[in-house]
Amino acid sequence: MSQLRTNSIVPLDGLPAGASGGGIIQVVTNHVSTSLSESVGANTDGTTKLLSVLITPTSTSSKILVIYNLNASVSYSFGGTTLRRNTTKISIGTNTGSRTPTTTYLEQIDQNSAHQMHSCSFIDSPATTSQIDYNVVFSNTNNGTNTFYMNRTQSDSDSAVLRNRTSSSIIVMEISN
Repeated sequence: MSQLRTNSIVPLDGLPAGASGGGIIQVVTNHVSTSLSESVGANTDGTTKLLSVLITPTSTSSKILVIYNLNASVSYSFGGTTLRRNTTKISIGTNTGSRTPTTTYLEQIDQNSAHQMHSCSFIDSPATTSQIDYNVVFSNTNNGTNTFYMNRTQSDSDSAVLRNRTSSSIIVMEISN
């Protein structure tokens, strides 16, 4: 005799109003294994979307869980990455004094080899059923131009020692409320 046992079944469009939420409605991902570099002016954000995914929420009450892991290095001192909903910065620090709010922080450790994993997990409440572009850009927090590198070291010399090539990814999940 066969049996099917489950604690719950969540409909494709999520749970109805008044029901407890938490069901995953849809998942969108983007994985980038190519490397790139971008020069960014003093105290500004880059224009290249390093990681980007498009999602159209099914309900204005849905939450969006955004997770990204990005490998990067920098040519001069420090900078960071910034998570955005379309062009609006989200999941950033507090703007206090002259400190630049970013999602993650990047510091040059060794110009020849070091790059760092930048990770973020953030639950957004976009309150829309319009298409959203969740994306990540470099943020230069220096007083001069800075060059950032994704999925590679600054020197990027062809060496099996300390010159890794990496990959980066972003995942977004619509969660019923």
